[in-house]
Amino acid sequence: MLAFALTSRLAGAKTPKASAEFAARLPPEHLQRLGARGLGGTYGAPSYHTIRRVLQGVDPVQFEAQCDAWMAAQGAAGEPLAALALDGKTLRGSSDPDLQEDGTEAPQQPLSAVGIDTRTVSGSLGFTGAKEDAEPQAFRTLVQRLGPRVAGRCLMADALPTSRATAELILSLDAAYLLPVEGNQKTLLAWLSQDRLWPRARTYRQPDSGRGRIEHRTIEVIRLDRPRPGPACPDFPGVRVAVRIRREVEFVKTGEKRESAVADLISNLRPQQAAPKTLLEMNRKDWGAVENGLHRVRDGALAEDPCRVRQGYLPRAMAVFANLALTILRLQEVADIAAETRALAANAAAALDLVALQAPGLGLARVGWHRQEAFRVHMRRAAAKASQTPETVAGRGCAGAQPRVRRPLPASAHTTMQPHVKSKTNSVQFGIFLAPNRVHDKKGINRGIKMHDGFFCEGEAGSG
Repeated sequence: MLAFALTSRLAGAKTPKASAEFAARLPPEHLQRLGARGLGGTYGAPSYHTIRRVLQGVDPVQFEAQCDAWMAAQGAAGEPLAALALDGKTLRGSSDPDLQEDGTEAPQQPLSAVGIDTRTVSGSLGFTGAKEDAEPQAFRTLVQRLGPRVAGRCLMADALPTSRATAELILSLDAAYLLPVEGNQKTLLAWLSQDRLWPRARTYRQPDSGRGRIEHRTIEVIRLDRPRPGPACPDFPGVRVAVRIRREVEFVKTGEKRESAVADLISNLRPQQAAPKTLLEMNRKDWGAVENGLHRVRDGALAEDPCRVRQGYLPRAMAVFANLALTILRLQEVADIAAETRALAANAAAALDLVALQAPGLGLARVGWHRQEAFRVHMRRAAAKASQTPETVAGRGCAGAQPRVRRPLPASAHTTMQPHVKSKTNSVQFGIFLAPNRVHDKKGINRGIKMHDGFFCEGEAGSG
C-alpha cells in the first residue's frame, strides 16, 4: 500500500483519492509488480477508502524514521562542510482556515533536513502547535534521530532553534552549526550589534545582477576565541566566529535603492573553515535549497498547499511521500520536477521503475501499524472463516437473526479485489465486493456485505 502511495506521488497525485484514481488506471501487469494480489490469482487496485485508512493507521514515527534512514544514506555524509539546512513548512490545507484564525486548531508542520548541495531531503519530522514553541523542540528531536549521520556536517536553520540546548546537542554529535541570532537571543544580539566589533573583520563582497536589479552582499567574519577589549562575548556553547551579512539592492530601471538588510550569525566552525567567501556561499545555498529547492517545489510542482487532506496523520504521511518523491527525482538528476511528474503520470511503468529501483533500501514493508497485533488477529480470523464450507452461516451479533444464505454470483457481475478497512477497530479484512453497478457497489460497502469465493451473503445489516 505504501508503494502504491509513493508511486502515485511520483506521478503527481496529491491526495489519497488521486492515488486511488492512479491505481485504478494501472493494468494487471503493473498491479502485479506492486504486489496487489487478490483472491483466485487476480490483481486489483486498492480503493480510495483503503488507501486513506491504511495511511491513517501507519505509525508516523516509525514511518518517518524508516524513510529518514534511507534518505540520509543518499546524502553527502562525511564530506567537509557538507551542510544540512533544517526548516519547517506549514501545511496550510491541513486544518480549517477559520479555526486557524481563532487559534483553536493548528495546521500540521513538517520539519525537513535538506542538503544544500544536492537538495535531497535527509530527514523529516511532523509537528503541530505554535511555530515559536514547537519548531525548536522538533529541530532537536530530528537532529537526535539523525544521530551519527550528522557527524562532520554543518547544520543550518532559521533563528527559532538558536539556543544553548540546540548548540550543546549539535556539539555532542560531533557536528558544526551556523545559526542566525535574532530577538530570541537578546543578550547575544545586543553584543553583536556593537559597531566597534567589525572594523577589523575579514571581509568579502559579492555583486550579483538579475531580474532588473543589482545586489551587493558583504560578509564580515570575526574570531571570538581571542581576547579583545571591551565587554566579553556572552557565553554560548562552542562559538568560535561571528558573522555579519549585509545585503544592498538597487533597481536598475528606477535607480531606487532598498534599505540595507543585516543578519548576524554565530558558528563553531574553526577559523580556517570559516573563510568569508565559503560562509557566504553556504548562506546563499541555504536559501536556495530550502525556499527554492524544497518549499517552492512542494507548493508548486507537487501541489502541497492546495491539498485539503486534514484527518489524523494523513497530512504528515503525505508530506513524507512528497519528500521521498522529491529525493528520488533529485537522485535521478531531474531538473524540472513539474514536467517529470506530468511525464510519470502518463507513463506509469517509468514511475514503477523508479520505485522498484529504490524500494529495497526504503524498507517500507517494515513499517508497522498503530494496532499491528489487532491487524494480525483479524487476518487469522478472516483466514479461518474463509476455510469454512457450509452453505448456510447462522447470523451472529443480533438476537433472533435469520440465517444468511450464500448464493452464486450472477454471471454478469463484475468483481474486484479491494481491501476493506474497518475504521472503528483500525483492522483489515480482505474480501471481494460485488460491483455490477453503482447502486450495488454502494450498498455493498455501506451495509458491510462481504464476499468470499464467488458468493455473496444476504441478510440484515446488523446480523453479521
